[in-house]
Amino acid sequence: MERVYELSQRTNQLNFNGTRFSRAEAEALMVDPARTALVLRCTDRFGDYGLIGFATADLAAGRLLDFFMSCRVQRKRVEHAAFAWLAARMAEAGAGEIRAAFTPQPRNGAASALLDELGFGPLEAGERRRSVTAPIPEADVVRVQAPAFTPIRAKEPA
Repeated sequence: MERVYELSQRTNQLNFNGTRFSRAEAEALMVDPARTALVLRCTDRFGDYGLIGFATADLAAGRLLDFFMSCRVQRKRVEHAAFAWLAARMAEAGAGEIRAAFTPQPRNGAASALLDELGFGPLEAGERRRSVTAPIPEADVVRVQAPAFTPIRAKEPA
């Protein structure tokens, strides 16, 4: 939970909506029945980067509500592989497209460029969209060895 909170506080370039969650808001995401909370970890031959991304989504509706990713792995195509995995999960859940909530911010131009690279259409009504079946370029540069995103939930009270 602490790292999810940190990502929301520190991530500017790859923060799709400029969202800043408090610790309490980050914890509430874990039990929100309308959202699936997902974390992204990354390792490569040089080492373990740890938890580098976080997203909330409604998989069946094909809605990506929030997305944050550390710049430590930016441009290594981790994001391409993760979005290909996410598109496949949304397709399995019955969605025909990914609708990514996006709010332009002074410092998230890299997020807009990423959405362009991934084949998302122009911003319309606060969202950018793409088909779940359209191939994502360079998604095969990085290999997903486990679920790209891991669903997380708050711990049950003791």
